[in-house]
Amino acid sequence: MRSEKVEDMTALSKVPRKAKTMNPVSSEQDSSLEPDRAEERTPSAGKTSVKHTSHSLKAPSALKRLQPRVALVEQVVERVREGIFSGEFPPGSELPAEGTLAKTIGVSYTVIREAMRTLRSHGLVDISQGRRPRIKPAGPEAVRETLDAMLRRSHSSIRELTELRRPLECEIVALAAQRATPAEIDQMQQTIERQAAASTLDAQIEADIEFHNLLAGAAGNALFGLVLSTIWGLLWESRRQTISRVGIDHALAGHRAVLEAIRRHDPESAYRAMQQHLAQIAEDVPPTD
Repeated sequence: MRSEKVEDMTALSKVPRKAKTMNPVSSEQDSSLEPDRAEERTPSAGKTSVKHTSHSLKAPSALKRLQPRVALVEQVVERVREGIFSGEFPPGSELPAEGTLAKTIGVSYTVIREAMRTLRSHGLVDISQGRRPRIKPAGPEAVRETLDAMLRRSHSSIRELTELRRPLECEIVALAAQRATPAEIDQMQQTIERQAAASTLDAQIEADIEFHNLLAGAAGNALFGLVLSTIWGLLWESRRQTISRVGIDHALAGHRAVLEAIRRHDPESAYRAMQQHLAQIAEDVPPTD
């Protein structure tokens, strides 16, 4: 796609340096975070002077004063996000150079660099050496990678994963039973046969996950595939544990029952077959210590 240069930078008007979002802690609140000061009045040449004594009260780390530069980065990120979502910065277009952005918005070059890194991590811009930041086309990759990372870091258990899959995949197969084409059904059959013939654990898991991908595709709703794709990393680990423990027969039996119901275009039977398949997976999970 031929890139466009963004000339109208209305969305990138200067960031107010004293915006309330930069320092939600008021000056009165700030005084509560300083060491307590007790006033002692002592007479001196007929006048009363005030002497302050400090006490060693430290503020909780969570209540320390915000750094203005961090708030500025967040404001720049939000400005660019709004421009992208509103269409002011269309996919494939180039933002101005980072130095120009810094001058236009009224922040430092370092703030712009950090904001661009954040936008890149969100899958919104592409940054290459020697090139201007480019707006990336909309796609599921960033969402999938982010959710997969969150799920992995949450240490979700296989049983929790199965509970998440149950309402999704039961609905998927019910829809697939109504919408699957003969070609899609043939692909599912071939995948089951490939899983049965696989001689390695990795090949068995790969065919297992492909079968579920085909089910999501046959449901006729692209969002099912997008949502499920965020948990494939966890699903791979789940199947590694269950198949290595009990073998491939349980998985094959479950897949065949689901496919048979889809072949008959029987949504209720497909729903029940998937329920039983996922219940069997839950039983096959290795016991925890």
